[in-house]
Amino acid sequence: MYIYRSKINFKSGFNLGGYGKAIDYSNNNGGDLEVHGVGFKGASGESVFELCSIDALYAGDLARKNQQNSLKRIFVASHTHFAPMLDSEKPDLGIYSSEAVNLFNEAIENSKKMEISINKCSIFRSSVSVPIYRRFDFPASQINKCLTKHAGFYPNAMQKIDKSIYIFVFSFDNINKFCIVYHACHPVSRSNKHDISPDYIEAIRSAIFQRFNIECCLFFLGCAGDIRPNYTKKRIPWLPASRLNLRFNYSPSISEQNYVDKQYYNAIFFASKLDEFNLTELDFIVNSKKMNFDGVGDIEIPELIFKDKVKFMFFPFEVSHHYHMENRVINSDENTFIVSCSNHTLGYLPHPYQHHFGGYEVDGSRKYNNLKNRVKLIGKL
Repeated sequence: MYIYRSKINFKSGFNLGGYGKAIDYSNNNGGDLEVHGVGFKGASGESVFELCSIDALYAGDLARKNQQNSLKRIFVASHTHFAPMLDSEKPDLGIYSSEAVNLFNEAIENSKKMEISINKCSIFRSSVSVPIYRRFDFPASQINKCLTKHAGFYPNAMQKIDKSIYIFVFSFDNINKFCIVYHACHPVSRSNKHDISPDYIEAIRSAIFQRFNIECCLFFLGCAGDIRPNYTKKRIPWLPASRLNLRFNYSPSISEQNYVDKQYYNAIFFASKLDEFNLTELDFIVNSKKMNFDGVGDIEIPELIFKDKVKFMFFPFEVSHHYHMENRVINSDENTFIVSCSNHTLGYLPHPYQHHFGGYEVDGSRKYNNLKNRVKLIGKL
């Protein structure tokens, strides 16, 4: 078993993914992005499987570039909107950069792999007040249906969401080796759209290092298809702050950005331990589950399972938060973690419930992701 971490310094001039072509990035400020990985070896010592966490909107062409490798590598994008665009199939989301794809690929291939062993996993949990639901498809009403379908993104503080951050710390004889952080909220909290940045994930990594002395920190984005940071602004200043008169405030101020970073830093630093159990490399099970999606067909969904305690499912979609809440509340499943933006991300996966309302996740986003038809999961998770 091995881990790695690499930092990539991007100079100015890269176009970013997530904000389309409307912004001129020719004089942006550049910045550092990172890749973090953990790999597993076969009986003869060869690398057979890797999890690779990258600071990017989508893995896109980076994932496609690695499809033919004998090493099975699962890419998990953080979904930061402040990174170069790696997906050539989504030109309306940002101008593609083959140079950025090559820089990420070189950083992964040339990274220094550190051999490790583990014998314990500790799970911590905390929460932040930042995430907020951005649609009015619940509770069902005519005005909410109209808002969801026609009026874009509205901050909906009434909708219950899971604001948790989960930390999975893997150690050997009480010496921490690496961790996985799982959280659902779009990383769109920077004040300057011209800065290349991991977004709030950088604050998470800083806190992880300060508390756990861990440098290899993989970030898994949860069901964040309809979750945003809570930056709100009145549409008409002299009217009350009602659902019709609130909108998301982008770009946030420096003070708002710092507030978000402090929230995430403190959440990591003061997270409480939920569970702890013995675990070795042999306890990790990697398999896949074929699932059918109306609109795109059959897709193999990779799974990482350990000790019947935790299961990560890696979806090539931005998955609706409704799936997460359904799994937690209705199915009482506390062990399954749905990971968004994995590998070659196709677009949004709205919950079937949302098809009644339409709106961005169901219809509006398809043109940006080159999807002709609505996407719908057939059957259960």
